[in-house]
Amino acid sequence: MAINISEEEDFSLSGYLSTLVLMGLLAFASGVAASPLKVSVPNNAPFATVENGQVSGVLAEIAAHVLTGMGYELDVQVLPFKRAYHQVHKASLDVAMSVLATPKRITQAHYSNAIIFEYTLILVNQGSAFKFQTLGDLKGKKLGARLGFKYPELAHADVQLDRHSDYQSSIKKLHAGRLDGVLVGSLTGPYLLQQLGMTDQFDYLPTAVSKVPLGIAVSYKMWDYEQLEQFNTALRKFENTLAWQRIISTNGVTDWVRQWPLVKP
Repeated sequence: MAINISEEEDFSLSGYLSTLVLMGLLAFASGVAASPLKVSVPNNAPFATVENGQVSGVLAEIAAHVLTGMGYELDVQVLPFKRAYHQVHKASLDVAMSVLATPKRITQAHYSNAIIFEYTLILVNQGSAFKFQTLGDLKGKKLGARLGFKYPELAHADVQLDRHSDYQSSIKKLHAGRLDGVLVGSLTGPYLLQQLGMTDQFDYLPTAVSKVPLGIAVSYKMWDYEQLEQFNTALRKFENTLAWQRIISTNGVTDWVRQWPLVKP
């Protein structure tokens, strides 16, 4: 969705916009904007998807705002995660959005600073919260989890993971009393429950299992390290603007983009 900056935001955004205008002029002068960036999104609302040919989702809109401010046009396509990682690492794709940096991946492409953090939370039936401050508090618990997802923080916890290919199956089991909780993302969970019309039937334990930083990856062919740092600098400036808050608000995640305390070992 397009983000409009209203007049009352001009003062608070003046320094940020000046930086982006300068970067845009430099980009134009050097020719980087001559052809659009080939950008992928994984279709994982509320983070990054496509609506009416435009990027949509909190992470994608923030990234697009910064990239266009740097002078780039975006040619956006939907790609599953596996293909996006492969293509950006092989430089057949310029930018992959909503991706996770790992020690191996950062040797194959540039990875930005985190744009959004998603915490792994434990969803429980309303009124069925249990103490969760240390991993020992999970002893004997049965938690719903996703197939193909890794939960390294729980590797040595005495907990049973009941895995399914989608969150809906785990949530149905939880609602029926067959699970003690479900491992969900701090933005993914609320978004999904809203789509299912079940928001008022569940609670979240106040302590998170883990913290996952999500950002963008840019091929080595497209950027050098200095250009990556330009993006990171513009991103930091943008975080302090009303336009940033507008994106958070219009995507309905204002209550969920925050810090959660992490569980103790």
